[in-house]
Amino acid sequence: MSTTSNRLRVACARSLVGALAVAAFTFGGVSLSAQGTGLPPEAGPRGTFGIPGVRISGNTEITGEAYGASGIDNRRPGSSWRVAMRPTITLFGELSASMDLLLTNEGNEFRQNVNQVGLHPKWRWMTLHLGDFSQPMTPYTVQGVRVRGAGVDMRPGLFRFSLQGGRTQRPVFAGSQGTVFQRNLVAATVGFGREGGSFLDLNVVKARDDITRRELALLIIDSTFIDTLPGGAFRPQIGTRPQENLVAGLTGQLNLFRRALSVKGEVAAALVTNDLTAPLIADSALTGPASALGDFQDVRLSTSGDFAYNLEATANVKRVRLRSAYEYVGPGYTSLGLAYLIGDRRALAFDGSWQVPGDRIVLQGNLRRMGDNLLGQRTFTTARDTYGGGLMLRLTQSLTGSVNVMNNVVTNDAVVDTFAVDVRALAVTSSLSSQQQILGLRTVVSVAHAFQNSVDGNTILGVPDVKAQNVSLSLQLFLTERFSVTPSFAAVTSELVGQPKNRNVQLGFRASGSLFENSLRLQAAVTNARTTQGRDVNAVNASATWDLPGDVRMNLAMRASRYAAFGPQVAFQEQVATLSFARSW
Repeated sequence: MSTTSNRLRVACARSLVGALAVAAFTFGGVSLSAQGTGLPPEAGPRGTFGIPGVRISGNTEITGEAYGASGIDNRRPGSSWRVAMRPTITLFGELSASMDLLLTNEGNEFRQNVNQVGLHPKWRWMTLHLGDFSQPMTPYTVQGVRVRGAGVDMRPGLFRFSLQGGRTQRPVFAGSQGTVFQRNLVAATVGFGREGGSFLDLNVVKARDDITRRELALLIIDSTFIDTLPGGAFRPQIGTRPQENLVAGLTGQLNLFRRALSVKGEVAAALVTNDLTAPLIADSALTGPASALGDFQDVRLSTSGDFAYNLEATANVKRVRLRSAYEYVGPGYTSLGLAYLIGDRRALAFDGSWQVPGDRIVLQGNLRRMGDNLLGQRTFTTARDTYGGGLMLRLTQSLTGSVNVMNNVVTNDAVVDTFAVDVRALAVTSSLSSQQQILGLRTVVSVAHAFQNSVDGNTILGVPDVKAQNVSLSLQLFLTERFSVTPSFAAVTSELVGQPKNRNVQLGFRASGSLFENSLRLQAAVTNARTTQGRDVNAVNASATWDLPGDVRMNLAMRASRYAAFGPQVAFQEQVATLSFARSW
């Protein structure tokens, strides 16, 4: 037996036995919770554990994973585990509290902690959040970040109030180039109306990096005059800078004519200090709107402000849906409550669909144009255009098809070829599916084709044009009502102008079925992929999902891949096994 096999077996044992032990404790304890209460059946309604008015529900998932490789260094840990739970306790049908729990052995001190624990008690129209939680507000204020702290949401009638605060990232001291400062955030929403109908909300966000920790004293370098210093050793190497941010905005929606017309939008203004170590600006030196900023946030030499807004209108009339939208995000707009935002852009979009009477034809179309350089401070302005359409057909009861076209164009107004941008990408996809009877067996035949063409018009860079085509064919045969086999074929041809064509061929065979009245579902697949250069990749995948007694679902998945030698790359193998238990109770 090889050393790799032994390592994989040990990793499997550590991960899967651990998952089994925790699953037995968690699921077994829950399944026994309603037993042995000693109350007679006629004693009236009982809750969980036999306590009147108390009910515990939720879901739990425990996952263990093992990985092994031979011929190369491991590309992931040999074993890992995760435990995710969301229990909810309800008292007398009125007061409820839920908790989010995520524990894992993945992560280290050089990145953000993955472990999470959150508690969410709820009573009528009020919900509290304690621990780790993610409560989005709007696309310009708070979205996509997880807070470790506390929050409250209240919805008394048509009034809405939300408040959250805590830490959004923990400090990581990895040197001046990789330092992550602790960031604290407070966000609030006050509004009137219902979220699915007409409403108006006021949103405020305040975020600030903590620079009071002693460990950061040696990592902060004053960058006030960084642009005035010559290059080389005289210029300090600046990594992450401590920041501060204040955002205020309005969000609203108006539904008219029984929701046949809906208009919604958002406007937000942001003040951001990019370096908290920069000198302060005296209040007496501020004029105009900036003179009022000192009451909310200190203004420094690194402070700037900007705004963003969007407006969208949607019309639904019988079988026709039309939507138009406009968006403006200033180049200096920043919210530290967002995980991701592209600034300096103006976008205009139109899209629509029409379902032809008879429900056999559906037409779709879209158009979007986005540009940058809103303040005219860049040398060139870049435009990004996207437009396309789609057609879905139901030719007969058993024959359906679709065609989609998408074209992307990125250009700028540079007059010098060296700086010119002219990239165009066209994608056309089509598919056809038919259900037939072959040799007395129900079959589903699927054919798909995709064409992609990318062209770079910059004559100086000389990036070659790329053309690619993909053709796939599959035939699903139902041997019985519960078992089917699916042989498949796919071929991909790619071509760079001036170079030989590259062809990839993939053959596959998949079998799937179920046993025990569909409580056990099995699937296995074998694939072989070969390129023109002779690179072979063989893979075997197998999975089993079993609905066990006690509402427990077990899932076992395994994958083994073998990559043949290719040029200077040596042959290697990889294996992954994952076992998970999930239960809703």
